[in-house]
Amino acid sequence: MSAFDLDASDDEAGANALSGAKSTFCSLSEAREQLSGHLGIPITEADILRMIELKVVVDFGGSPNEVSILADEIETYGAKIDWEPAGLATLSADTLFELAVPNRSPDEVGKTAGGQWVFTIQAGLSMKLRADSFRPYEYQLFRREFARSKNDATHPATLANTASIGDPIFVSASKPQISAAISAWRRVVEGNRDASEDERRVTPSIYGVKTRLLPMIASVTNILAGPNSLVCDLMSGSGSVTRSLSKKHLLFSNDANSYGRVMAVSLTSELAKSEVEPLIARLKSKMLKNMAAIEKLYGPYLVEEHELLHSAQTSSSLERYRLFCQETPTFFGNLVDAVDEEMGVRTELRSLIGSRRGRPDSFPFILATAYWANVHFGLRQCVLLDSLRYAIDQESEPLRTLLLGLLLQAALLCASGPHFAQPFKPKGARQFKALVEKRAKRIDAEFFSLLARRSLLPASPRPVIEATKLNWREALQAFISRLGGLRGIVYADPPYTAVQYSRYYHVLNVLVDYDYPVCSGPGVCPVREYRFSSRFEFKAGPARTELRELIRQCARSDLDLILSYSKSGAVTVVDLIAEFKACYEDVEIFQSNIKHHPQGKTPSPGRLNTVEYVLTGRRPRLSPKPA
Repeated sequence: MSAFDLDASDDEAGANALSGAKSTFCSLSEAREQLSGHLGIPITEADILRMIELKVVVDFGGSPNEVSILADEIETYGAKIDWEPAGLATLSADTLFELAVPNRSPDEVGKTAGGQWVFTIQAGLSMKLRADSFRPYEYQLFRREFARSKNDATHPATLANTASIGDPIFVSASKPQISAAISAWRRVVEGNRDASEDERRVTPSIYGVKTRLLPMIASVTNILAGPNSLVCDLMSGSGSVTRSLSKKHLLFSNDANSYGRVMAVSLTSELAKSEVEPLIARLKSKMLKNMAAIEKLYGPYLVEEHELLHSAQTSSSLERYRLFCQETPTFFGNLVDAVDEEMGVRTELRSLIGSRRGRPDSFPFILATAYWANVHFGLRQCVLLDSLRYAIDQESEPLRTLLLGLLLQAALLCASGPHFAQPFKPKGARQFKALVEKRAKRIDAEFFSLLARRSLLPASPRPVIEATKLNWREALQAFISRLGGLRGIVYADPPYTAVQYSRYYHVLNVLVDYDYPVCSGPGVCPVREYRFSSRFEFKAGPARTELRELIRQCARSDLDLILSYSKSGAVTVVDLIAEFKACYEDVEIFQSNIKHHPQGKTPSPGRLNTVEYVLTGRRPRLSPKPA
C-alpha cells in the first residue's frame, strides 16, 4: 500500500508508510516540531491546522526566518474560494501534508513533491488526492458539479464499481455517494488535458500564449458552457485556446491581428496524412521557382553567406559576417550607403517594391528578402520565407490558411531573436556565434517538418464557425449576430502589459497580409498607422477603463464572460473582481501558479513566477443599453 492509499482505519499500514517516507511526509505533530525548529519560534498544532485550512503547503522561503504560504493571493485579493478541508474531528493521525525541504531554489517554489489532501465533501463522504496532482480549480469545479448533480436531473450519478478515478480517492460507506462524486469529477476533468507534444510544436510560443493554462481554461469553460452554447474566443492570439475549446464547443474566433485569425483556422483545420506527400511536392516546385528568380538578384551574396555560415566560427570569420550584414543591399537601411557596384541591386529593389505596393501578388515574392535580410533572419532564410509564401499562395482555402500558420511557426523557430520589436544585437563573440548558428537553420526544413507533424493532429470535431480579424467591440457584435438562439459565452484573454503585440510580432502580420507596407526603424516595423493598437496594452488607467468597458459590454449583451488575467497585470485583480461583481450575479475566481517564458532573457531566479487567474461572470445584472 502506498502512502497515498492510507485509510484512517489502517493504522499499521499507515505507520509503515510513514516510517519509510519521513524525508517527504510528516504527521501534524512532526510538522509542528520541524517547523518550530526551523523558524526558532513556537508553532502550535492549531497553527498547522490553520495552514491546512488555508489550502496550503508549508514552504520555506529564501530567508531563514521566512515561511511562504502558497496561494495566499486568495486572501490578499478577497476572493472567496469554496475549499473545505477535512474538519478537525475527521483528521486522522496519519493525515499527511508536505513539509517542503528547506532552501529550495526560487524556481521550485510552488511545486509539491508528495503528501495528500483530505477533503470532507459532505457527511459520510471524503475525498483524498495527491498533493502534487492537486489543481485547486478542479476541486472548485468538482464541488459545484457535485452540489448541482444532487438537484439536477440532467446530471444523474452513474453507479461505479470503484471508488477512484484518476488521482482522487472517494471514501464513503454509500455506493451512490461515491458514484455521484465520480460522475461529477468526470465532468470536470473531461477534455481538460494539457496540449499534446504535437500541438505544442505547431503552436507559436509568443507573449501571452495560454498553452500551459489550457487545462484550467478548458475545465472552467466546459462546466460553464452548456450544450446549447456558442463560445467566442475574443482575443485568440496563438490559437491554442481556440483549438482546445473547439474539441467540445461550437467556436467563434477573433483576433485584431492577422496572425491570430490565421492561427485559429490553421490549428482547427483538417489535414489528412495522405495529402502531405503530394502537397510537399507541389510546394517545393513552386518554392524553387520563386527562389530562382530572387537568386538572379542576390546570387553572389547568397554564395558568400553560405560560406560564412558554414565555416569555422573564429573571431575573424565573425567579423567578416558582421561586415557582410552591413554591406548586403536591402530596401531599408543599407541602400543609401551602397557602393557603386551595388547600384544595380539597389535600383532594381526600389523598382520591384514600388510596383508591388500596387500589386503585391506580383512574381517573384520578395518582401522578406527586401525588408528583413540580416535584420530578423539571414539572407537565405528570407529567400525561403518569400518562396514558401509564394508557393502557399497558389493553394486554395482552407489549405492556404493552414499552411500560413505553419509558416509563421517556422519563422518564429528560425528568427534571430525572441520577437521582432527590434533586431537581436549580439553582445560579444558568444552571442555572435549563436546568431550565426541560428541563421544557418533552414526555414524550409522546419516548415516541412511542421507540415508532417500537423498531419498527425486530428481536425477539431467542431470546426470554427467563423474566424474574424476585428477589434473586440466589432467582434462582439459579429458574435451576437451568429448566436441564433444559442447561449453566448465569451472567453477573453486581454493583454495585461504594455507590450504592443502588433509591434513585437509585426513580421507575422506582414507575412500574412504580404502587402509591402511602409516601415521604419531598426526593426523595419510598419508605421503606427498600419499597426493595430489596443488600449489594453497601455498603462493601468487606460487598461482599467478598457477592461471595465469589456466586462460591462458583455453583461449588457446578456453574455456570460470568462476572463484570463495575471497577478502581474497592469490592473489589480481586486479591481477586476469588483467590476465582475457589479455586472454579474454569479462570480467565481480560479487560479494557477505558472512560470512565464523568459523570451530569450536570463531573469533573476523566481522573477518569472506568477499567478494566472480565470474570472467568470454568469447571470448578468446590467440592463441592455437603450437603442
